[in-house]
This record gives sequence, structure tokens and C-alpha cells, in this order.
Amino acid sequence: MESGCTLIVVPAGRETFPGAWMLVAWDGSAKAARALNDALPFLREASHVELVSVTGENDLGHTVPAAEIVRHLTRHGIEVNVLNLPALDGDVAEILRRHAKLTQADMIVMGAYVHSRLRQMVRGGTTQSLLRDCPVPLFPSY
Repeated sequence: MESGCTLIVVPAGRETFPGAWMLVAWDGSAKAARALNDALPFLREASHVELVSVTGENDLGHTVPAAEIVRHLTRHGIEVNVLNLPALDGDVAEILRRHAKLTQADMIVMGAYVHSRLRQMVRGGTTQSLLRDCPVPLFPSY
């Protein structure tokens, strides 16, 4: 994961990639904005782009609001729907997995985070969880 370039992690057994339905995991962070910009070529070709925020996470003080990023995407000719999902059990990765399955998304685009090994062991993380188990191709941008 230290290649310095973007990658797509494809689940075992996945043979096709229609790219029609793109799910962008949005937490307003610089990492999420970078992932979104890295994925612009895919987003431009998609017939449906959904910006999904999982609410109830820790307070995100220095973030880009969804309205701003929607304007950014519109300037690039991308129509986007915004959806806020509640973080009922706090497991953001599971919420994104369920939503990707429910909507039959073709790919999840997300900003990826690297935490210390101790923190990963104790708390886990959305990035690591989705890298281990994601029903659709994952476009993590570091």
C-alpha cells in the first residue's frame, strides 16, 4: 500500500467492472477529497454517483462540506446524489458494505488512513476492514 499511486482492490472472483454505480465514502477530510479527485475519470463515466456520509462519527472540525464537493463535481460535469447514513453501531465499514450491496454499487471510492499497529489491533479501522472484506472493488487513496 506504499506504491505512491492509486490502486483498485478487486474482490476475489470478480470478473467484470461495469463502473455504472459509484459510491464515494465522504467524511469531509483531505483524504476523502483526494480520493474523489483521483477517481474523477471513473466518476465522469459513471451513470450514477452517490456521495455517502456516515453520520455520528467523531466531530470532523476541519472538513469540506458535502455541498462544496457537490459543486466541485458539477463543475466537472458529474451529477451526484448525497446521502447521509446513520452510524447506529459505529461500524462505518459495515455500513458502507451493506449500502454497496443494497445499491449494487460497482465500486467504493474512499480516502484511506494508515494507523499505528497498536491502534489497528485495538480499534481496527474502516480502511483495513474494507481491504479485508469488501463486496465490490475498492478505490482507496492514501
